[in-house]
Amino acid sequence: MNQAERFMAVFEGFSTAHGQTQISDERRAGKQKAEPRIIRKPLTLELIVAHLEGKHGVGSIPINENSQCKFGALDIDQYPLDLVALDKKLRDNDIPCVVCRSKSGGAHIFFFFTEFFSAGVFRDKATEIAAYLGYGGCEIFPKQTQLTKDPETGILKPGQFINLPYFEGTKRKALNIDGTFFTLEQFIKVAEA
Repeated sequence: MNQAERFMAVFEGFSTAHGQTQISDERRAGKQKAEPRIIRKPLTLELIVAHLEGKHGVGSIPINENSQCKFGALDIDQYPLDLVALDKKLRDNDIPCVVCRSKSGGAHIFFFFTEFFSAGVFRDKATEIAAYLGYGGCEIFPKQTQLTKDPETGILKPGQFINLPYFEGTKRKALNIDGTFFTLEQFIKVAEA
């Protein structure tokens, strides 16, 4: 498998939809203004390659059709945020995760698993971790514990997406112990481990 395939595999989620965000230069309350939308098409390798090349950013929906997840995240939107200190606190407590800088300079703390399991179980544990870090009100992805069907069409509604890191040309990357950014290969190896 090449890097793009491996990157796509660690962010496997809902199979028939993905997210895209139109980003503007405007900021509101420290956060970069953006217009998110769900695209009712699978997250493909071509989309991942375009993302990694900085052509078109994408997001993955962590919760799958069985209301399970293989990855999850905490989204901390506090500015300024000391990402190195946050990463150290997590490492010092042996919490297996990867801290990435978000598009606005906050943190996306990603958790990766070898297999799918209950989104509800993940959310319960992620809520504890967020509270321990002092960010109990942060967003947790997946946002849902169970997906529902549209009452009119009977089609399963996708969950919320989170923007993926490593959009070329940005600082949306994972942090090393010394505060430098992981290369894409380093990030993938840590996520796979």
